[in-house]
Amino acid sequence: MSPTIPVRSHAVLEVTAVALTALLHVIFYDVLHARGVFIVVTILAWSTYFALRIRQGPDSRREYGLTTDGLRSSAIATLVVFLIGGAICMAYALSRGRLVLVPSMLIVALLYPIWGLLQQLLVQTMVVRNLAPHISRPVVVVVAAILFGAVHLPDPTLTVVTAVLGGALTLIFMRWRNIWPLGVCHGWLGVLFYYWVLHRDPWLEIITKT
Repeated sequence: MSPTIPVRSHAVLEVTAVALTALLHVIFYDVLHARGVFIVVTILAWSTYFALRIRQGPDSRREYGLTTDGLRSSAIATLVVFLIGGAICMAYALSRGRLVLVPSMLIVALLYPIWGLLQQLLVQTMVVRNLAPHISRPVVVVVAAILFGAVHLPDPTLTVVTAVLGGALTLIFMRWRNIWPLGVCHGWLGVLFYYWVLHRDPWLEIITKT
């Protein structure tokens, strides 16, 4: 039988891997301008890791929030966050005359939750889950918020907004431990924020910077 990695060492490796992924995010987005490549490779690599972990220990699905446990309560709380965030985005867009509805929004709305789910999995299950037993809840939330915001530097608006959203969703995850609604909220709010607040088309950016 092959030796197993101690729980504490395993946690350190997971947190380190997330930090490395965040660093690569900056490199591929801001230096290499290869967003599409980074997204596809990251989804494939981390999905493989999660699949292997779940296969080795079926209880990992519950730890990762990938079951139906707490789904209803998590969905209700996340819906409140989405409605508040969506209303703010709409109000801003209307005040600037930027309330647009374009075909690419539908494409992004279908795909972005997949990317949002992975980002939530990385922060919530690889970082928050590993830190929560050792440090206080407020500190864990702050760390998660900083991680969500940091990967969106140097854009100050995107950094602040993602940090706030990340902190709110972290509170929901720590309470109900279900990741599904968080990924959907992350993705759909991202669509509204990009198109209505930043006035950017993420789909166009991906296909032209790949």
